[in-house]
Amino acid sequence: MKFKVLLTRVLQKEGLKELEKIADLILPEEKKLFFTPEEILNYAPILDGIIVSRAHIDAVFIDKAKKLKVISKFGVGYDTVNVEAVSKAGIIFTNLPSTVTEVTAELVFGIMLSLSRRIVEADRYLRKTQSNRWYQEALFMGHELWDKKIGFIGFGRIGQATARRCLPFGMKIFYYDIEKKNNLRIKAQYIPFDQLLEEMDYIVLQAPYSKSTHHLIGKNEIEKMKKSVYFINTARGPEIDQEALINALKEKRIAGAALDVYENEPYIPQDLKLFDNVVLTPHLGTDTYETDLRMVKEASDNVIKVLTGAIPEFVVNRKELGL
Repeated sequence: MKFKVLLTRVLQKEGLKELEKIADLILPEEKKLFFTPEEILNYAPILDGIIVSRAHIDAVFIDKAKKLKVISKFGVGYDTVNVEAVSKAGIIFTNLPSTVTEVTAELVFGIMLSLSRRIVEADRYLRKTQSNRWYQEALFMGHELWDKKIGFIGFGRIGQATARRCLPFGMKIFYYDIEKKNNLRIKAQYIPFDQLLEEMDYIVLQAPYSKSTHHLIGKNEIEKMKKSVYFINTARGPEIDQEALINALKEKRIAGAALDVYENEPYIPQDLKLFDNVVLTPHLGTDTYETDLRMVKEASDNVIKVLTGAIPEFVVNRKELGL
């Protein structure tokens, strides 16, 4: 008898071929795209594995999933999964920290450049107006990246990959993390948190989300920043006090922001949509065909390994399970 594995949303079928050899897959209808929380909960008792994408796994689900052996997160962040409940139940919980690195770094750099050079703003202007005023005067003066200071709050895989892209543009790299990084392959200087807030021209939030990083950036932190700073967040929305950011933008306390994540997704405040100096993207950090397929294959491979008695490379609760 095959294992039973549920996918919380529709994923590329090409990446599921190996998993289908050992498991019956429970998939949402393609037109529907996602299972509802109620549907996921109803399937819980029969599942051996689950691939989680844009769904919450809570203690109630874990309590019903008596057969569950593995939870494979389709991505790197796991703030939507109750890791404590998962670990208490002895379930292996995997994620994909290496797969998403380069593609997310591309997006970080792309929205930062778009913000600094006002590319999105200029595009909107040309589409909406018939005026030739842009031909006679420079309407969209921006700022070059060359010789600017960029500070990363959190300097893991994605932060370092983004920094590598900044170096050819002549940027000076600084970072703050819970500990100083050793044996870095790029030229980057560790500085204290407050110094980073006060001195940087660009600030990129890249810290993983946890209770300790909730509203890591709030009113007090923003007030320490230069008025010319550009703030970029592609990590997790709740790491910044969104209302404080909106107020800072209204009061022109900072030069602008680029955001791929939001505090209460999928809701995006109307105020954010009204700022010309804010670039917004719909949480598409890993959304390329190539990365998506790799993620499907690797998330599936993590399930296969656990169900066949092996241990995947990346196990979130490795320590808790004593693996």
